[in-house]
Amino acid sequence: MKKDEPNIAHPNIGATGLPLKITGIVFWGMVLLGVVASWVLIKDYHETLSDQYNARMQSAALEIVQIFFKNANNDEELGSGIENLLVKYDFQALKLEFEDSKLVFGKAEPSCEKRSLNLLLQVADKKTGQKIVKNSRFSVCMPDMSKVVSDYRKNVLIFMALLFFSFGLVLQAVLKKLLSEPFVQMVNTANSIFEGQSEMRFNQTRDDEFGFLGKFINQALDQQMRKSHELEEALIREQQADLALSEEKDRAEVTIQSLHEAVITTDQKLRIQSLNKSAEKMLGYSIEKVKGRLINDVIIFINDQTGDLMDVPIENCLENEGENQLKTGCGLRSANGIDMDVTVFASPIKSHAGEVMGVVVAIQDVGMAREMERQLSYQASHDWLTSLYNRQEFERQLKVMLETARNEKMEHVLCYLDLDQFKTVNDTCGHVAGDDLIKQIGNLFKSKTRHSDVLARLGGDEFGLLLAGCSIEKAKGIVEQLQTGVVNYRFNWGEKSFEIGVSIGMVVIDEDSDSAAEILTSADMACYAAKERGRNNIHVFESTDSDMLRRKGEALWLSKIKDALKEDRFCLYYQSIVPVVRKKDEKLHVEILLRMIDEQGEILSPDAFLPAAERYKLMTDIDKWVIQKLLATISVEINNEYSDKSVNNQCLFNINLSGDSIGNQDLLDFVKIKLQEYSIPPEIICFEITETAAISDMANAINFIEAMKSLGCFFALDDFGSGMCSFSYLKALPVDFLKIDGSFVRSIFTNPIDKELVIAVNQIGHVLGMKTVAEFVENNEIMKVLEEIGVDYVQGYGIKVPEPLELMFPDRKTEL
Repeated sequence: MKKDEPNIAHPNIGATGLPLKITGIVFWGMVLLGVVASWVLIKDYHETLSDQYNARMQSAALEIVQIFFKNANNDEELGSGIENLLVKYDFQALKLEFEDSKLVFGKAEPSCEKRSLNLLLQVADKKTGQKIVKNSRFSVCMPDMSKVVSDYRKNVLIFMALLFFSFGLVLQAVLKKLLSEPFVQMVNTANSIFEGQSEMRFNQTRDDEFGFLGKFINQALDQQMRKSHELEEALIREQQADLALSEEKDRAEVTIQSLHEAVITTDQKLRIQSLNKSAEKMLGYSIEKVKGRLINDVIIFINDQTGDLMDVPIENCLENEGENQLKTGCGLRSANGIDMDVTVFASPIKSHAGEVMGVVVAIQDVGMAREMERQLSYQASHDWLTSLYNRQEFERQLKVMLETARNEKMEHVLCYLDLDQFKTVNDTCGHVAGDDLIKQIGNLFKSKTRHSDVLARLGGDEFGLLLAGCSIEKAKGIVEQLQTGVVNYRFNWGEKSFEIGVSIGMVVIDEDSDSAAEILTSADMACYAAKERGRNNIHVFESTDSDMLRRKGEALWLSKIKDALKEDRFCLYYQSIVPVVRKKDEKLHVEILLRMIDEQGEILSPDAFLPAAERYKLMTDIDKWVIQKLLATISVEINNEYSDKSVNNQCLFNINLSGDSIGNQDLLDFVKIKLQEYSIPPEIICFEITETAAISDMANAINFIEAMKSLGCFFALDDFGSGMCSFSYLKALPVDFLKIDGSFVRSIFTNPIDKELVIAVNQIGHVLGMKTVAEFVENNEIMKVLEEIGVDYVQGYGIKVPEPLELMFPDRKTEL
């Protein structure tokens, strides 16, 4: 540092010592004064409290003398009067000691203040009853004086502390306003100016010495700042002129180098002038090797489909007066022989005068994006498991073939293939084995079809095959080869081996064919017909086929049933199940029946729509509707204020479940949720399944029944006796009710064989602990025979015809 340079110290922004010192002196002086005052008050209070204790002692002594004088012969009044003194004078305890006795009242604490004096008291002689004067020692225990004084001291100190704290706050505010704020403001302003905030100025609006000093300093600062600004502006103008061009060039260079796209610049003759890092990496050349070479000699473009060389006319940017040229869908071959998908964009470089000085070429690697597009396109049209076409792509190509059939008078064939025994593999070995089987069968089908054929997996174990430009006779030959290949195929999984079959439905596509959806439905129906005829068969759809017409009718019912479910156009009926021998506390037992309401409001019987529902796997959805509707209705009845609540424990509702619902975990979970949601006691619900459904999948049926019974529900086996081996498996089914097939009951009065069968079923049911129910009881003659046999319950039109469920609750005042 030079000698003439002043040593400038950084100002201290907290330099407010003078106001703080003044505040501190006054504040601590008041604190000292308060301490002295507190000491005087506490000392005076101690002396006053001692006098008060003596006075209370004397007053109490006088009252005791009076009490003994008035009540010497009355111990009760004497004791009551002395106890009142404890409350009146705030004594903890009081004691009177005579030569031959003593009286103690209250309970003294160990730290109490004890005081005593001698008294002459008039007491009654216990022998003669006369009043005599005796000497006594009168002692009392009062609250500990040191504790009382301590509490008083604490209160005084708290009061003085609050008083002086409040005084300190007021004093601080006054000094801050008058002295600290202007002083601190000047210090902060000076500090800001020192740190470079030259626009800061001192406050010159005050009418005191602070304002005068601020005005004087501000004038000096303004004059100094004017000269400084003039010098800075001149320097800045010169620096800006020097740096503008350099900054622009650096910015452009950094931008180009940081781009992911390859950027190449040329001169007017398309000789390379520069490459960014991405261009060097993409082309496989450094700028040193290619600078000055023609761009078309360095960059090799190829067709991304064929791999052939192709021309990208970059020179058009020069020839067409500098128009931008964009070329997409091409490939680029690097110096290393690596091909990549790219997008090329070329644009002219122009001077300020508009003259074309060269070309800039941007090349973007779009290989990943195009590969993703190809994968998405593939996934959208192919099945993930078999890599065959999926249903969506199959239907699209079916529509294309239908158009060619109509416009070009061509004939094609659609084949619908459904594997036989696939469910056996899935249930026995699991879904992993089932998926592997589907993949192998898909490969088998692919190996035996033509390149022009369209083969797809339509879902599950179903495949579709479109034979383009093929007659039905030729198609049969192709399909028979497929079927033979499947029949000869053996699927092995672990130590197990399975024989697989395939049922195939075929339909011709010609100029008279209906829509693609109609064609696919016809093929599906033909496939189902082939499966019904013993599986591993081939069936060709014919519009005159009665079976096909029936199935077509069922297909029409499909949309009607779905609409009815969606629009809640079903309703519930009930039919009574009556005990043969009436008991006083017998539950009201009913079977819930289903009806459908068509678009015109007509009630349709189950025979009209249930076959189609079973065919198209809609029965579980219908079962769920019935369960939810019934439980909601029961819940309303239970909570109805006009109801007698008998439904809660005096009813048993039978709900029919379809074969598709047996073993369905989703339906089991649904029942659990709905029972809890509507607070329905499970013991008033009885589910029914048919004997046929139970036989078809015994293991699942048993598990399902046990799961339902674990909730508290009952179970009934319906249509019993229709199977040929009923008795052999009945003992394995844990059901509560056995419903005898109505076909035997109806003819029991006229057919001795049917009667004997009913007798056998009834006896076996009772041996197994089940209640028996006879269906189709239509007259009194049948009823009498059933009474003789000893059947437990009867049901039928001769007992009660089905009625709407609403009529079961006649006392209800609100609508269900």
